[in-house]
This record gives sequence, structure tokens and C-alpha cells, in this order.
Amino acid sequence: MKKILLLLSFAYLSHCASPPPVKTSNDVGALAISVGLYAPVALMGAKAPEVVYFLKVNPGKPFTDSKEVIVSNYSNGDRFYAFNAKPGTYVAIAAFYKVSAAPGGGSSSSSNVGGGTLSVSVQPGPTDYITFFSEQIAQTTLTEMKAGQVAYMGNLTADMSLSLEKADKLQTHSSNLIKPGALSSSLGKSMLSGSYNYLGILKKNDNSEAAKKEFKETSSSKELEESEWKKGL
Repeated sequence: MKKILLLLSFAYLSHCASPPPVKTSNDVGALAISVGLYAPVALMGAKAPEVVYFLKVNPGKPFTDSKEVIVSNYSNGDRFYAFNAKPGTYVAIAAFYKVSAAPGGGSSSSSNVGGGTLSVSVQPGPTDYITFFSEQIAQTTLTEMKAGQVAYMGNLTADMSLSLEKADKLQTHSSNLIKPGALSSSLGKSMLSGSYNYLGILKKNDNSEAAKKEFKETSSSKELEESEWKKGL
């Protein structure tokens, strides 16, 4: 758990950073994925998260047998990368973002106490949102990454559901690895703590050859244009 938190902290620092992290050795590679999340009331369309979590899995074995989680450490818009990852097979399992409180969004109240007036002000803090992907989503992102390669998992869009009782085995497993107790938290507790938990339900994951080609073209001309990672596309 401590390792995941450290990686998450690093991911915050790297969000929208430039340039991408340098390659630490010739024995590592990178994962890449585009993600758009639709909240239960998505008035503004899909939202890109801030961090994406990946699980290193063993081919032919259940995803729930694996416990090695890595976190994206670079992003550009809705594209997320985990640079300097060990070669192997991975799936995407969760996404996280934080919304800061709007300025002036607090509330205040006054009441008479004894011979005077007591005023209380409440200023809401930031709100966290984490979405645990279904096994169906994970299956569509299943990707083998080799040393030196930037492996693209697709252009994923997912609905965010509050029906936590419908969590599948992978969502339960992922929540226990990343945020134990998340799926047993009630909506009331989430409102009080400012930390909401969702299930990710697949809308679409486009990892067709056309999508991969588009990723290579846009990535190589933007965030990876002057990076040593470009040759791994």
C-alpha cells in the first residue's frame, strides 16, 4: 500500500509535466491508454481522470491472482502513460481524479447563544473520485509490453456507477489493493468524507489498428516528439 501511495504522489507531480520521465534502463518499457469517464449525471460529457492504475498479470491465470499495481506517471489530456514499467502483461484496473472546491462555495449560519450570536462557517474541501474497472474493461485492455516498447491499450470510455453491490471479483480485488473498504462505503459516508467510489462499466474501448495508428501519430508529434521514448511507438 505504501508503494502505491508513493507512486500516486509522484503521478500528481508528473500530471501534465513536460518532458516525459527519462528512460531508466534498456530493460523497461511503457504503457499508454486514453481514458474518458462518464459520471452518473454527465452534463459535460466524458472527463479525463488524473491517474490510471494498472495491474501486472500472469497470462492464462485469473487477474485476481495478481497483486502488483503500478500507477501512471505522466499524462497529456486524456492520454496516460506508465513509463519505466517492467516488461510483462498488464490490464487497466482503476482511475482517479480530484475536484477542488469552488471559491466561495461554502456556507454559514448564525444562532443565538446566551446573550450573543454564534456564527459557523463551513468551507467544503476537495472531493476525490476513484473508479474501479470491471473485468470486462480489463479484458479489453489486456496488453503485453516488451522492453523498449510503448504499448497502447486503447481509447477507453466507461460509465461510473454507484451500484457498488454489483462489483465483480476484479473490482473487489482492485479495491482491496488500492483502497481497502472502498466498496463497503455508503453514499452517506462518501458525502461526509468527500471521497466517492464508483464501478467502471464499459462503454467502449477502441484498440483497433486505426486507433493505434492515430495514437502513434498524435503522441509522436506532441508529448513524445523530442523524447527517447518515441522510438518505442
